[in-house]
Amino acid sequence: MVDGRANFLDVVERGEVLVESDEHIRILMALGSEFEERQFFTIRVKRGKYFLTAGKYVGVIPISRGLILRVAPKVSTSQLIHILRLAKESPLLINLLERSYAQGDDLSLLDLLIHALHRELGVLFQLGPIREYRSRTDTSESVRGRPLFEQTISKLWPKASFDRVTFDVHEFTPQNYLNQALEYTIWLVRRTYPSIAPNPSPHIMRDFADAHQMFTPVAPDRRRAFLPALRSHLREQITFEPFASLRPLLTLCRMILDGIGVDLESDPTDVVNLVPMVVNMEEVFQNLLFQTLSDRAPSFAGLQCWDTANQHQRPLLKPGTKVPPAMFLPKPSSQPAKPDLTFALNSIPALIGDAKYKSGQDIHDVYQAVSHAGAYGARDVLLIYPSTGVSEPIKFASLGRVGEIGVFTCSFPLDADDLGKEADTLVLAILELIEQRTAMPTVQ
Repeated sequence: MVDGRANFLDVVERGEVLVESDEHIRILMALGSEFEERQFFTIRVKRGKYFLTAGKYVGVIPISRGLILRVAPKVSTSQLIHILRLAKESPLLINLLERSYAQGDDLSLLDLLIHALHRELGVLFQLGPIREYRSRTDTSESVRGRPLFEQTISKLWPKASFDRVTFDVHEFTPQNYLNQALEYTIWLVRRTYPSIAPNPSPHIMRDFADAHQMFTPVAPDRRRAFLPALRSHLREQITFEPFASLRPLLTLCRMILDGIGVDLESDPTDVVNLVPMVVNMEEVFQNLLFQTLSDRAPSFAGLQCWDTANQHQRPLLKPGTKVPPAMFLPKPSSQPAKPDLTFALNSIPALIGDAKYKSGQDIHDVYQAVSHAGAYGARDVLLIYPSTGVSEPIKFASLGRVGEIGVFTCSFPLDADDLGKEADTLVLAILELIEQRTAMPTVQ
């Protein structure tokens, strides 16, 4: 870190970058295994040099206080917005990216969130912190609420405190978990924005300072115990004020505080680092395929597209029809098969579709998909890989078969001018494959 500002490593998703700084190498080699386990990135040594390979996330990944990894998507910002919209991802995230693209800014996801948070401060300045009635029991010489005679007699009179009364009072107070979330977020941004922004705006810093001053009466929660309550609040559809107007601001707080990934805030000095602000492109690719294909499948009689990663799941292992030798004791497994997509014809599984967000094919992808086909009784599997930078339409290939199960692949062009047209081609190819294979006799 130089002059309190972080250093950056820039890389394209799934791409590789040479790490030249000895300090950066030291930081990276000191990391725990969770970074690689969560597929943020991997570190490899080649001929005495250190290389970082980005994983399935794009966005900002803080590694330490002095080093931040910025991962750019392979597609353009406008294309990423289009993909997110087709995948039916967060409308708020799409809106943030659209604003950045319209302004011609080269902003990271974290920058976008901070700028969006700043825009929403106007609502906070207008409404002020959230105040709610809260019941509190107190004891004093003057009664400020409803006297509690039973508690007064049983607890105070035995101590000869005849001049004091226990009472219950309802206060209109800002002490609540939503204000703690707002206070924490603004406090965190004030501490981190100057070090991560290319050109920190004095105007933005002043506005955040003024906003933070509004929460002086609120007891801060630096352990973020308010997060479960904040998540629960945002899951509810609250339409009355001030919660309706503050919902975008609270949603941004959750996105900033509850980002995907490793939380780096444990520190004895209570100095808090950022959590990663990233988009999981693997999930986006899966959602893109499911949303576009499930929308198109009903146009064809009897064709269905199931999200078997979350629904319609079946056990991976089934009891055998033959009784094994006595020495082999039965040990049933309840582990489900979870392919990304299953295409069914008249509710009968026919083809397993697995989205593989990687640059090259892997034989282990075949092993996994074929086992899913066996669990569902499907006759074929289709491995769908993304492609970019080739300016070619969708491509298909037949790899052969494993027993009676046919293995096919598809390269889906994420940078195509018309993703909807490519999805049309894909669903037609799937239908043709299912119909052809359904009409074929069983292979002996």
